[in-house]
Amino acid sequence: MSSSVSAGISSSEFDKLCYEFEGALILDDSGDINCDAEASYFGPTSGRLELPVAQDEPEQLVKTPAKPFVRDISMMNAYIVDDSLMQFQDLYLPVQPSPSITPPSLTSRSPAAPTPETLTSDELQSHLVDLYFAWDNPWHNILNEGRFRYAMKHNTKCFSLLLLNSVLAMGSRYSDRIDVRSDPADGNTAGQPYLEVAEKLIQKELHHPRMATVQSLAIMGVLYAAMGRDACGYLHQGMANRLALDMGLNIDPITLTGSQIMSDEDAHCRRQLYWALYCLDKQSAIYTGRVCTMLDSQACVNYPSGPELETSLPNLKEPAFKSHTPLLRALSTLSQMLEKVLLHLYSPRRSNQQPKRIAFFDCSRLAMRTWYYALPAELKVERTGNNNYPAAYMLGMLYHTSVILLAKPFLKALDSTNPTTDNFQANTSSPSPQLSDQEREAMHLKAKVICDEAAREICVLGAKYRKVFGSFRKCPPTANHSILQAALVTLQIHTLADDQANKRGKLSLENYLKTLKELSQSWSPPRRYWSSVSRLVQARLSAATGGASTALPHATEDANATQHGERIPGNEFMAAHEPSYNGDDAEMIQSWIGAFYEEGGFEAYLNSGSGDTADDHHMFMDVLHEMGRESNTTDSSRDNHL
Repeated sequence: MSSSVSAGISSSEFDKLCYEFEGALILDDSGDINCDAEASYFGPTSGRLELPVAQDEPEQLVKTPAKPFVRDISMMNAYIVDDSLMQFQDLYLPVQPSPSITPPSLTSRSPAAPTPETLTSDELQSHLVDLYFAWDNPWHNILNEGRFRYAMKHNTKCFSLLLLNSVLAMGSRYSDRIDVRSDPADGNTAGQPYLEVAEKLIQKELHHPRMATVQSLAIMGVLYAAMGRDACGYLHQGMANRLALDMGLNIDPITLTGSQIMSDEDAHCRRQLYWALYCLDKQSAIYTGRVCTMLDSQACVNYPSGPELETSLPNLKEPAFKSHTPLLRALSTLSQMLEKVLLHLYSPRRSNQQPKRIAFFDCSRLAMRTWYYALPAELKVERTGNNNYPAAYMLGMLYHTSVILLAKPFLKALDSTNPTTDNFQANTSSPSPQLSDQEREAMHLKAKVICDEAAREICVLGAKYRKVFGSFRKCPPTANHSILQAALVTLQIHTLADDQANKRGKLSLENYLKTLKELSQSWSPPRRYWSSVSRLVQARLSAATGGASTALPHATEDANATQHGERIPGNEFMAAHEPSYNGDDAEMIQSWIGAFYEEGGFEAYLNSGSGDTADDHHMFMDVLHEMGRESNTTDSSRDNHL
């Protein structure tokens, strides 16, 4: 739910307010809040400031009495520990579990270990664990699959009932089975039984936290946010980050005293978990529009490394699983660049000097393109081929979302004659007298082209993902924010007039709405995004056509429909989304990419400080100018030789 602060004031006044206050206090709209709940802050990168207020949202703020939570014990799909946590059982389970349903495989545990009693079948547990590791963990990369499965089988220190319930809760979101829901008629309650048990288990485990505790909190944080319970998700992620610092995960194991007794597998898992939390922190920051809580300057951890296939433990005949280390390394470096964008362009104390901001923009754009250029083939999604690795599509979407966030502060605000102007958050940059009107206009045009191209690439990635995997039903929640940002920037750039120039924008918006519909089958936020973006599109179409039409060319129906077929003709869609920009600096920047990477410029960019100092930007501009001179000299020599 967005705040309607723009009511009754002009567009320019609203733009000024957005620039000065950089966000809004918005009430949580998860549907289960108290009527006196404190409002939460959401910043410009969240996209929520640009969404209209739903007409029925004030009524949703009225607290309705919660129904008593009663579940047949035969349908209770969760793990419970015995004596140590029985005092909590009356809060969520009215009947004591029957000893007769304790699985035989768990009765052989050591007497010193906790003796869990399970109320779920082995088949269902295996189903949910498989779903989690197939669709969620490759992207978030919180767990080592082989290590987890071995620990679960042999009850080692890497396993806990809390972690298992967290995995089962997240896996439930990717399952179509109704027995994983607390309300069979409500898909958004999938995983709720496991999540409730995890909340009880965490009360004890926080007294003696371990790595499995941090992993559990990280998974729960993602799940709560994806269910629309933003404050709860933010809290759990914050606890995971704090415990990571408590355990020294922000310091590489090789530099710690006493690390000699740590195995290579333990050291690898520490690095993996740190970088997974670091990447989650950046995704949370752009999703909420809040500051980063894990800064690169506060850690010194080597990037994770490992073989293409990982085993549960060495010298044991256990099945091998695909390693997602290359993806985590790529995501980590992208997150480092995203952190710089957030600090330099969106932080409360960012620089307002346009020359510095533009210098940072140019260098960051080059660094991002260098990063993409250096991606291994298995992490790229080419237009002419299919990639069967779902996480590669998420990586591409996050990359193009980062490009949009880099360029969006330099976009113009919408024209005041547009009826949806008041629903858009203006640029995060105020008009600066340090640039001439011509320079400022050129920067606006460059930002417009870059945002448009990035949004188109997200659209193409979405179309290819649907072609390869059928739909977004089993897609990680990161896609929610990427699709929203692409839709909003498309609305900001295209007027949706009935002409050829805006045809691509209409096709893109249809694709975004279709994707949000499919995502809403698993996650709660895209349901609200679909409704809000639909209203924006209808208002824009009505204004562009004089009220004659309020539907896209291939209009989608309601947010609950499920369509896996291709609505947009493939040839028409792909032709409309072919790259079209060949700006003055495009060829020059492309020629710099290889040199920038090989000469250490990319590494220097990642290792630079977070401060917005003149020396930083002068250094990078010197690098760019020197590379430009070398490139021009090389080109001239080659031309003369020919």
